[in-house]
Amino acid sequence: MRRKGGAGIQIDPCFKTGSLQTETPDAIPSSPAQDSPAALQRHMEFYMEDIKALNADIFRLFDNDWALLTAGTMGDCNAMTISWGQLGSLWGMPGRARNIATVFVKPNRHTFSFMERHSIFTLCWFPKEFRKDLGILGSKSGRDGDKLALTGLTPRPAGGGVSYEQASLTLVCRKIYCDQLKKDRIPAEAVATFYSGSDGTEPHWMFIGEVTAMERKA
Repeated sequence: MRRKGGAGIQIDPCFKTGSLQTETPDAIPSSPAQDSPAALQRHMEFYMEDIKALNADIFRLFDNDWALLTAGTMGDCNAMTISWGQLGSLWGMPGRARNIATVFVKPNRHTFSFMERHSIFTLCWFPKEFRKDLGILGSKSGRDGDKLALTGLTPRPAGGGVSYEQASLTLVCRKIYCDQLKKDRIPAEAVATFYSGSDGTEPHWMFIGEVTAMERKA
């Protein structure tokens, strides 16, 4: 299994810029065999717990607790720790909106190409004892070697994507929209801080995924 990752926060030019994907599996572009309609159907049935049962402080989940974003499949995946993200609802009548997770990825990150190639990504949260592992996955790049091997995390299949035996919470997401943030609409202080240094001047891409499965550990 190729297990690599990039540091920082990423996004993907996965689909056509600014495009909305339909709900049918046939509408998902450039998907490998693991993202076939049959695999996506298995993915939809993987977890039975309703995302709306999640009772969490969403303002701490990303910013304080950090999440591990993994794009791809067990045979072709890449993971990176992120501290930017959103959970909410979109594109539906009241009471019937899609449950969505939004992540932000820079195009110079190693994970970016994995987000581009695959239609499924996962978000995983871990107990505090794995904080050091998340630090490794957020600071080292998979371009330089197998950084997951430097951690104590054990990957496992999760609804067409990848989760980890140690994860306390996993959200499986199917990408439905992506677009790049517009630099001329970003606050000047944010541009100066995030888009004018050695880490790259291109703004993040925003990826919205419909949450199709959730697993929690007691």
